[in-house]
Amino acid sequence: MAVYSANLGWRDVPFARLLADHTGLPTRLGHDVTAGGIAELTYGGHEPAAARNSVVLQLGTDAVAARVWDEAVEALALAIATATMLLDPSVVVFSGGLSAAGEELVVPVRRALADKIVWRQAPSVVASALGPRVGLAGASITAWHAAGHDAPAECIG
Repeated sequence: MAVYSANLGWRDVPFARLLADHTGLPTRLGHDVTAGGIAELTYGGHEPAAARNSVVLQLGTDAVAARVWDEAVEALALAIATATMLLDPSVVVFSGGLSAAGEELVVPVRRALADKIVWRQAPSVVASALGPRVGLAGASITAWHAAGHDAPAECIG
């Protein structure tokens, strides 16, 4: 059931059922973040613990860009610290487009997170090895499972 899709103007649309009825094929409907988590769990070698939408920032050398970057790092670290209190993750994976920032983002977030979490060791923060197409990989895994098969490793390539 597509509960809500702002970009498509849908509310409570039984899209998976409609598509299955139309095509006669097994059909699943899911959220891109959930699909990315499935791919990470299946092929990424990490336990997906937190995911969030992000704004892609272009780094510059001026003071405003540096301030925006620092605020983004602090906001991510605070969000992860909050999630850690609630969910107790051992690892947080930056996936999708956020993973493209790589160590340039991961390292300062790790430092800021370590300063915020004093009651336990901070969870590992890593960039996904699956990159920005992780949602597509998760969707293909879901499709293979819906058809009653294990997903081949090639579905993430």
